[in-house]
Amino acid sequence: MKKLLLTLIVTLIGFHSYADKYALIVAIGDYPEGSGWGDINSVNDVELISNALQLQGFSSSNITTLINAQATKQGLDEALTNIQEKMQPGDVLVVHFSAHGQQIYDDNGDEVDRLDESIVPFDAQASYSSDYTGQNHYRDDQIGKVITNLRNKLGSDGQLLFILDSCHSGSASRGAIARGGKGALVPPNWEKKDNATADGSDMVEKVALNSDAAPFVMISGASARELNYEYQGKGSLSYAFAKAMSSLGTDYTYRQLFNKIASEMATIAPRQNPVIEGDVDYKLFNGEYVQQQPFYSLKRISNPKSIVLNAGSVQQLNEGTTISVLPADATSFDKDLVITQGKVNRSKFNESYALLDKDLPTTVAQDYAVYIEDKSYGDIAVKVFFDNSVKDKSLQKEVEKYLATNSQGSVVTDINEADLVVSKEDAFYVLQSPADLSYLNADEDTRGSKTAEDLNKNIFIYARGNYLRDLEMKNPTYEFSFKLVPENVEDESQHLDENGVFKVNTTDDVVYLNVTNNSNKDLYFTVLEIYTDGKILPFMPNAECDYTDDERLIPRRSSKLIKGCRYQFGSPYERIVLKGFASSQPINMEPVITEKTRTRSATNPLEAFVKQTENQSRGQKSSRTDSGSIKGYTTEFIYEIINE
Repeated sequence: MKKLLLTLIVTLIGFHSYADKYALIVAIGDYPEGSGWGDINSVNDVELISNALQLQGFSSSNITTLINAQATKQGLDEALTNIQEKMQPGDVLVVHFSAHGQQIYDDNGDEVDRLDESIVPFDAQASYSSDYTGQNHYRDDQIGKVITNLRNKLGSDGQLLFILDSCHSGSASRGAIARGGKGALVPPNWEKKDNATADGSDMVEKVALNSDAAPFVMISGASARELNYEYQGKGSLSYAFAKAMSSLGTDYTYRQLFNKIASEMATIAPRQNPVIEGDVDYKLFNGEYVQQQPFYSLKRISNPKSIVLNAGSVQQLNEGTTISVLPADATSFDKDLVITQGKVNRSKFNESYALLDKDLPTTVAQDYAVYIEDKSYGDIAVKVFFDNSVKDKSLQKEVEKYLATNSQGSVVTDINEADLVVSKEDAFYVLQSPADLSYLNADEDTRGSKTAEDLNKNIFIYARGNYLRDLEMKNPTYEFSFKLVPENVEDESQHLDENGVFKVNTTDDVVYLNVTNNSNKDLYFTVLEIYTDGKILPFMPNAECDYTDDERLIPRRSSKLIKGCRYQFGSPYERIVLKGFASSQPINMEPVITEKTRTRSATNPLEAFVKQTENQSRGQKSSRTDSGSIKGYTTEFIYEIINE
């Protein structure tokens, strides 16, 4: 009896020895008529975020969603209270808001600008009146108290991540859909304090914590002075977060996750600067995350030879990817357990469709797991939207013909489906982001095209750059990382803004490249720089720093500071993505993306893969599929050139 009792006690003590993961996803897009708030596409973010979390081990039963009318102020309070009661010390909680945001008059005198930031629940009004004085707004003061209570409950072994895909700026938007965009909710005759501004999101309130409170990170889609835009009918931050979560490296921190998010948003919403605050150097989910999903579940079985997967283009399940179907209880890929194979024939954001070689024995989706055999990296393709300023229909037809002939995409009539916007200013056709309608080319002197031929060339440049920027090869056998460091290493922190983005000026800053090999193989590396408009330039090696293959060999488990290459910078002033490639074979992307490509054959399979992207501009469509010969790793570093 004593032995049985002891066993029971040990079992109960160890029952919660692992962390549970919880999430609250709040999406408000269809505000009541008469509230003063316009409709936004927040509900589209729910599946995007839920899928991303479930692929990271969050059980669907631990994910709570509040959609539209469920997300009143009272509904938010009740949901947060319920989750707090369920959680135990050491658990992980993610809270995601997709909604409007608004500044509101400060009601307790704690804000230098006399304005609180707030999230706008379903039952909040946009304007001050005798009946509505802001009582249903979810102020930053209240959010601060909620965060404190949650952190105290989770304890030092737990973690709390807040994601805010909303904004609080009162500026007007032009054409694109913004979350927020209303002026501050203030009483009559209220006066703002002059020249008072805030850094960051201005959403984190300082409230007393227990000494053993959980680490906390908040990621916001925009700073306190910016609008937060949508991209292809989804929140730009939600989209970037889901993509970043699909392929993670070893010992990944929240800072590294944010850098991937910032890299993605630099492309889809160039005017929007995401913000990260809190304990940013902690490991993501306490290190309990999936670097790359080894297998995927089925969403449904349409018929015995047609299936729908719970993953899509966000997880890089592109058209042409070869899959293998195994029993759900298979612990790893085993060719002897393969039931059937097939190919993905259509891919959306969060789901993909595959045709199988033979019938499945049952039609119960839970009976199967899908493993990736040959990964397809898709084709270079963009969806182009013409603004009303473009009156020349013949030019539109020439662009449409060019895209079709070269298999580079299509012209769309809905801006929410577009990857880029073409508009006309004076005699020039310019490319803009569909999210915030900012110019993709930051250089005013070179951004315009006068002819259809030049416009098509610029569309291809953008499409190719965007494709390579998004390219993810995450074979951990070849994992590496790199960063820029200032000439005086002690000054490194002075180059980092509050979000950890590395900044350089055009006057006296000098930096070097520092490369780290995290693998157990000696690796060769090469680095490209990709601008917002898609322009690609060699970064290492380059014409002024022609390092040989052997000089770019990094021994296993070591770092190397490349002191022989000294970098200084000029305009344009923008955020730029450095894209690094590593392989166990010598690799050099410089001749692949310059004029040298016409006289030199690619010797590394990864070089050959990238070289194919240039061929597509000449009508040579190719199925960029990894058949096992492309062995390498890609990673990014984002930096910003500033004018000072």
